[in-house]
Amino acid sequence: MHTTWDPATARLNSRMSTRYKGGHVEPFHSSSRLYTPEDLRTAFAEAGFTVHGMFGAVIGTILVICANKIAHRLGHEGVYRGADR
Repeated sequence: MHTTWDPATARLNSRMSTRYKGGHVEPFHSSSRLYTPEDLRTAFAEAGFTVHGMFGAVIGTILVICANKIAHRLGHEGVYRGADR
């Protein structure tokens, strides 16, 4: 697996391969867009929702935004909760 970060598009791009018995190799590509809390807050607002809070992990810990760690925190832990219409 080979993964790169493209800051211009805010995407993680990965190239991977699956090797099958008999030697057949099937390559595939994955691309994931990472959103900042403000990106998501704006998108929810445009759709008519209000964001009441955020948490930083599946277990519900607080999302801590530090300028030097935001991409890492969002890439692995950033999740929105409490949006309603």
